[in-house]
Amino acid sequence: MFFFDPHIFVIQWVPIVIQVYGPTMKENGLLKATIDQTGHLITYRKKLCYNSRETISEGCHGNQFTLFDDVPLYWDARDVMDYHLQTRNPVIGFIEPAMVLRSGIHQGSVSSSLRISRKCTIRQEIVLDACHPQSLQFSSSVGTQTGFGVALLNDSKYGYSIHENIMTLSLLWAPKAPGANAAMGHHKFTYALMPHTGHFQDALVIQYTYNLNFPLHVFHGVISEPWSVFSVNSPAVTLETVKHNALLVRLYESHGSSVTMTLPTSLPVNVLLLNCQEDYSHSLYCIYSPDSIIPVSKTTSGISLTFKPFRSDHSS
Repeated sequence: MFFFDPHIFVIQWVPIVIQVYGPTMKENGLLKATIDQTGHLITYRKKLCYNSRETISEGCHGNQFTLFDDVPLYWDARDVMDYHLQTRNPVIGFIEPAMVLRSGIHQGSVSSSLRISRKCTIRQEIVLDACHPQSLQFSSSVGTQTGFGVALLNDSKYGYSIHENIMTLSLLWAPKAPGANAAMGHHKFTYALMPHTGHFQDALVIQYTYNLNFPLHVFHGVISEPWSVFSVNSPAVTLETVKHNALLVRLYESHGSSVTMTLPTSLPVNVLLLNCQEDYSHSLYCIYSPDSIIPVSKTTSGISLTFKPFRSDHSS
């Protein structure tokens, strides 16, 4: 068994401190992570009001890349058989040990390189931003208990599992039929681990997920008075998509609650309700339409919509 001096990864209100060697650990920030030379997350603590909370179970580690051999009985590109879990093969060989890339006021990062096979490698950058101290990013699933939880965010993956206290995110799946070269080539993606207090609704997990997927871009220019085409007056409803053709707007309820909300818009529109396949469902309202004589809606302040938990609405 080999032991490595860990990297100490600390977020502070002042510059981020990363120590390559040594046992020093500082509690001055909101998050603290210990990363070994293979990129494993050994400890990950979130500072609470009077103490700190560890998110990695004792004797375990996070950020473990793992290979599974999946041989479906029928359709390679559709079925994932339960027995593939018995083929678990952790990736442990590293090409380059973890090293500090940046350590400054705005951001600190550590990189490492792993070898999956003779022709396949992983190069990873682990980033902690001073302006986003809620999560540790590794260049959707939620595990929560009363008062504390951990969210696993990502920018492009949808396969996940939670078994007991282990959260797993599927990064690549390479079936051999009908296409023999599926998932081959170069891939780049980001995921982040976000410990939080309270329920995921109060911790704004959904908002931070969108922040991860749509980072802020700064540019120079002059704008007039701010305005919005659409506004959502309920924190439980997310306006997820605005399509240009017939101006299709997709919204969904993200808090697990039943809610009625109003969707104000500055556009003159006729409104139809669509299903998830974007087929016509039924006429909803006639609001802000210049040729509308009597609006069907009970309010002239916007489009009134009612959502069931985690359900979506498509308005066109």
